[in-house]
Amino acid sequence: MIKMLRYAVSAVFVLSAVAAQAAADRPDSLSAGVADSVAEAAPYYAGDGSELAVWDRANDAYARGEFRAAIDGYNSLLAAGRESSKLYYNLGNAYFKCDSIAGAIVSYNRALSLDPSDADAAYNLSVAEARTVNRIEGLPEFFVVSWFRNISHIMTSNGWAVVSILFFALMLAGGVWYLLASTVGQRKAGFTVSAVSLFLFVVAVCVATSQKRDKIDSGRAVVMATAAAVKSSPSVSGKDLFVLGEGVCVSLGEKIGDWRQITIASGDKGWILSEQIEVI
Repeated sequence: MIKMLRYAVSAVFVLSAVAAQAAADRPDSLSAGVADSVAEAAPYYAGDGSELAVWDRANDAYARGEFRAAIDGYNSLLAAGRESSKLYYNLGNAYFKCDSIAGAIVSYNRALSLDPSDADAAYNLSVAEARTVNRIEGLPEFFVVSWFRNISHIMTSNGWAVVSILFFALMLAGGVWYLLASTVGQRKAGFTVSAVSLFLFVVAVCVATSQKRDKIDSGRAVVMATAAAVKSSPSVSGKDLFVLGEGVCVSLGEKIGDWRQITIASGDKGWILSEQIEVI
């Protein structure tokens, strides 16, 4: 019976990995795979082909070194409602080539919000952030928070949703096993399977929900201005607390008029003009 339990748990983990990978590999709007400096699109969505033509022209422009034309093409797809991690990844690369570090950081962050497991976007984001003027030391992070974030980045929210369903099914199977078991040992095994599956189900649901919430409103923004003065109050007459350079990522607070309260990685807070930041 213990061997059967081990086989069942192993099978569920394998199925979870396969299903999650399948969900993670399915982009939101454009199917793509990394190739050289940009991601090459495949005809995933139905349409008259005009958007795929724009995508191809933008990729060709990037390959020719016409990065501004590539940016215009990628942004036109976004304006048409087409969105995927690879589209934002390509856009970020084009911005980076134009020395628009803030635009690159925004794009890479948006790519990661759609697909946290995108290693290319994560690496390029770190390269872009290294080009920013400000070097802000973050506050120490509780290890559980770091663990939760690292786990959540393994796959997309759709992948975690699939995994949660599989763990829920295993939890029900463990419960049935517990109710139908004829020996104490079997009942203990069924209870253990059900309890562990319940815990993993809750974790998967929490991760999937967190990622979905981050897609809707990340609560973060990037400084777009070359030099943005952070004030002590939402007014031009407020005292200058510090100055942030282009590309710094901030957490967003309340909004008053044209001003937005922000918090930087070090924990310092202040007010900045909304026009000087772009929400991720």
